[in-house]
Amino acid sequence: MGEMKWTKDQQKVIDLRDSNILVSAAAGSGKTAVLVERIIQEVTQDEHPIDIDRLLVVTFTKAAAAEMRQRVGRAMENALTDRPGDKRLQRQLSLLHNAQITTIDSFCQNIIRNYFHVIDLDPVFRVADDTEIKIMKQEVLEDVLEECYERAANAPEEQENIDYIAMADMLSTGRDDSAVEALVLSMYDMAQSAPWPSDWLDRAERLYLYENVDSLKAAPWLHEMEQFAGDMIRGYLAQARRTLRVCETEGPVEYSSAIRSDIEQLEAYAQETTFEGYADKLCNYLNKARLASSKADKELRENIQGMRKSYMDNGIMQLRDKYFGQTLEELWEQLHHMAPAMRGLVQTTRRFTQAFAARKRDDGVLDFDDMEHFALEILVDHEHDDAPSEVAKELQEYYQEIMIDEYQDSSYIQEALLSSISRAEQGMRPYLFMVGDVKQSIYRFRQARPELFNSKYEAYGCDQKMGQRIDLHQNFRSREMVLASANFLFDKVMQKCLGGIVYDEAASLVPGAAFPENEHRTAGKSEVLLIQENKSFLDRDSMEISVIGEKIRQMVQGGDPLYVFDDDGYRPVCYRDIVILLRSPSRVSDKYIEVLSSMGIPAYCETKTGYFSSMEVELILDFLRVLDNPRQDIPLAAVLRSVLGGFTDNELAEIGVDKEGINYYDALMRDSLSDATKKKVSDFWDMVTKYRERAGVLPVYDLLQQIYRETGYYNIMAAMPAGEKRAANLDLLLQRALEYAGKGNHGIFSFVRYIESMKKSEIDFGEASLTNEGMNAVRIMSIHKSKGLEFPVVFLAGTARQFNQVDARGVVKDNDYGMGIDYINLEDRYKMKTILKNYLADRSVAGSMAEEIRVLYVALTRAKELLIITGTSKDLEKDMAKWQAQPPEYGLVDLIGAKSFLAMLMPLITDVSAQPYFAIETWDSSRLTTQAAEELAEDILSYEDLKHWDSSVCYDEEIRDEICAEEAYVYPYEAEQNVPVKISVTELKRLELQARQMEEDVWVDSELPEVGAAEGIRMPDLTQTGENEEETNKINDIPRPRFLAEKEQLSGAQRGTVYHLVFEHLPYGLLDEHSDASVLERWLQSFASKGYLTPQELAVIRADDFIAFLRTGIGRRMRAAALAGKLQREQQFMMGFDADKLYPEVTYGDMVLVQGIIDAWFWEDDEIVLVDYKTDHVRNDLRELADKYRIQLEYYAEALERVTGHTVREKIIYSVRKRDFIRV
Repeated sequence: MGEMKWTKDQQKVIDLRDSNILVSAAAGSGKTAVLVERIIQEVTQDEHPIDIDRLLVVTFTKAAAAEMRQRVGRAMENALTDRPGDKRLQRQLSLLHNAQITTIDSFCQNIIRNYFHVIDLDPVFRVADDTEIKIMKQEVLEDVLEECYERAANAPEEQENIDYIAMADMLSTGRDDSAVEALVLSMYDMAQSAPWPSDWLDRAERLYLYENVDSLKAAPWLHEMEQFAGDMIRGYLAQARRTLRVCETEGPVEYSSAIRSDIEQLEAYAQETTFEGYADKLCNYLNKARLASSKADKELRENIQGMRKSYMDNGIMQLRDKYFGQTLEELWEQLHHMAPAMRGLVQTTRRFTQAFAARKRDDGVLDFDDMEHFALEILVDHEHDDAPSEVAKELQEYYQEIMIDEYQDSSYIQEALLSSISRAEQGMRPYLFMVGDVKQSIYRFRQARPELFNSKYEAYGCDQKMGQRIDLHQNFRSREMVLASANFLFDKVMQKCLGGIVYDEAASLVPGAAFPENEHRTAGKSEVLLIQENKSFLDRDSMEISVIGEKIRQMVQGGDPLYVFDDDGYRPVCYRDIVILLRSPSRVSDKYIEVLSSMGIPAYCETKTGYFSSMEVELILDFLRVLDNPRQDIPLAAVLRSVLGGFTDNELAEIGVDKEGINYYDALMRDSLSDATKKKVSDFWDMVTKYRERAGVLPVYDLLQQIYRETGYYNIMAAMPAGEKRAANLDLLLQRALEYAGKGNHGIFSFVRYIESMKKSEIDFGEASLTNEGMNAVRIMSIHKSKGLEFPVVFLAGTARQFNQVDARGVVKDNDYGMGIDYINLEDRYKMKTILKNYLADRSVAGSMAEEIRVLYVALTRAKELLIITGTSKDLEKDMAKWQAQPPEYGLVDLIGAKSFLAMLMPLITDVSAQPYFAIETWDSSRLTTQAAEELAEDILSYEDLKHWDSSVCYDEEIRDEICAEEAYVYPYEAEQNVPVKISVTELKRLELQARQMEEDVWVDSELPEVGAAEGIRMPDLTQTGENEEETNKINDIPRPRFLAEKEQLSGAQRGTVYHLVFEHLPYGLLDEHSDASVLERWLQSFASKGYLTPQELAVIRADDFIAFLRTGIGRRMRAAALAGKLQREQQFMMGFDADKLYPEVTYGDMVLVQGIIDAWFWEDDEIVLVDYKTDHVRNDLRELADKYRIQLEYYAEALERVTGHTVREKIIYSVRKRDFIRV
């Protein structure tokens, strides 16, 4: 096999050892392949190799972990092909099943499962899903608030209750507690995102508590605000200087004097560094000079006036008013006034935290926050400066390296967890190997902290003693033009002042993929489609979608289609090659699908919203509401008008015309209804009554199934437009009903309430998905979902939509500091924003904009061949003029002030320097209608051709041959269809015996010797069938409830399992070959009393069988091994084999996993002796048994040799029936 050629930097990543390593891997740089190769090298290197189960590899998602494990396994198999006798490689492949290639959640869960006793946690817990947790939160919070109100009413003079009432009065809005509930949940979520939630709540409370003004001056947030104000002022100064350049070069020059005055003032402000200095200069000396009169062109004058307004009126003056409009004394008084409300919020959050933890403990559940915090409690000694705990030190000894994929998305908790088990600071293993790309850190809403990556990036670049930094910036995915256009934009947009990223040479994307020349049309420059809105023609979204659809039709169906390159060379682009990326597709995805479908373009989108609002689900839920309580007018009317009721509008009007105030339920009972309507009402109530009676005895799942089937509702929905999706949505509701019942819940009232709770908690599953990767359709997805994927053609759409800055409005939430709230004066009934809130709001905007730029980077680096950016404008001509007039230079102020992707990018793209990279097209309604008219004319011509089509003529021999070949095609892998992914050793043995046409015997009760009643034990009835399924039963058999097990006769399989259980726990230290059966019988009684055996199971065990075993040669050897600590019993294993080795009829070598359980094995002279117990009846001699199970023991032996690296010297079968053994 040909070896992979690595770049110099990639090879360095693979080879570097014994140091913390940070790999900054740009988009398409092959980081996963490099990470896999590093793992392979570490486990197979000649010097100091590492077992793969002593590596900890942490990935971001379960899918990524599964893919990583698969890639590592495939790489090992390929290496084994080259080195088939490599025992170490075989061992690593067998250990792969136990390798810690996992998500952080799974790692935490593993820590908790193994060390639950350290934190006094009940080990019997399950991980609750998000739906259950959100509903539980809401229920607990309502109870907590009710208790707080009751406590305040009973003891209003207590400070805690005073604080609670202050919080409720100042922070609640409207007539209910929904605002307070939202604040408590937000406060709770932010606290849970910190490593130590209680400490975070303390800091959030102290944000409003200062002894005096001097302590306020020392507040960290105030120093940070001073630095931010300085950065903003320097940004305004840069804008003013740009304005002066434009003014002097393009005019009007008469404005130059006023702008120079602005610059002088801004330069003076930029020299300040303290709150007092800024306040003094801005409040006492800020002066906006009047612009001189000018006869220059109006457009020029307005351009300069607009540029000046951005840095003066909307810039420095707003900054003065927000940050320095109050003195520190006034600010201190405001914060002091609001401190009780914030204290009340924090106290309520603490009460909720405790109550919620108690509820989860009572229900025996954990959520994902619990897993991280419990694991942190186990691994970190918080009371002793966050030193590693004894458990962490134990894991430090075990793990040899900690690999973290997607490190840019790590949180503070994850950093603390994984750092605790590293010894890098001591210059010892395990070191941290971190790989990621901070430019793609787009999970701020999941508490990702890109600053962790940035701090190491800078530190490792300056001091290699702290760690090594390696940059991978060669892109092996995209065409050079895609990379060049991305580099051009992000060189201007991605700056250290916003997000801490410098887009320098090390960060730039370097082409690494080869795209050969081709005679057909291939991708060129990146394209920008600018669309003039025309609401009288189409709404904005439909206009944009229509233009995208036209471009897709041109490149797929046009006379000169686009060709793309893949592993088989160039081919015409097809729909599945195209993706439309949106910042948030949920609102417009249906419209995209509708418009594209009307244009003949197949499209699909997987959404996470819209399930409960889908007609078919909402209607069936309404029917359940009616079954629960028919006196609900809205659900009742909805059901009556639906296919379930079958009433027409006129009939509903007839029912509802009675006197004012009567409800629909009573109206249905009126005698004044027409006979036809009465008949329909009677039939309807018969149906409702029938299902109401069933609802009292049936689970919701069964009731729904009957409603679907008997009313025909399911088939009707399936026959409607988009019927497949509607049917899938109804199936999904069945699944939810099954999950609901699985949690011990019953009744339609509770189920409907459960659904309502989900809707109240804003839980939505998204409509059912019917798509697959092979579907030839245009994909519509969010930019977030596209991360890690690649597509030949990418449309970035909806770029004119404004950024969502909702987090900067209302109560401002900050994960570092807490909450920014208004100053509220209840006596005088007014409120005003505080300096603290204004700064936290601007901090939120800056953080959001940094994230938006990283999201944009992800979007623009998904394309392999062609990138197309689309956006709309209300006045395209005016916007183009504005973009072209704006200098292509960006600073902090420019970036924070951008309202949309389009507004951010177009001043750069319209500049002359962008012409080598971008081609701009403008579209309007007239161009769309012209295009549609031309296509209609072509369709008419095509229709005429088809009407007179001569089927006897061969129009294209190549296509005819392809059709004939398709019809004659025979699937070459027919035999492989029945090859399982995983199989047990016992099943392989059965297949082998079938192939040799060997009949298996059955050991029946009639053949058993009679045993005297005085012995109290008789020989077990172990059937041959049970023994054949021995392995399967060990792995898969679910224990029956004890009350059932005691009433039923044991099957042969169960009896065989009982004997194996005794062999597994046989007390070799208590017994030897001279022991009496009574000794073992007493032990068996004790064993059963501990719950290991039921009385019925105990009754089938004959103690003499085990005493006889101990008197055999193999029994004595096993006892000696057990006493020496060299005996292993019930060893589970899983290993991979090429399919063609197990199934000779197949023609390919994909892996099949073989699983099994080895009864016993022990060490003797540094070699292995394998033992397997059999309870089969044997007619003749033991050679019959050996011949029968030879295949099985060969697999066991190979598994042991792979895992241990040692030779299996003997393979022995012990026959319980014959009380003897034979070597195989």
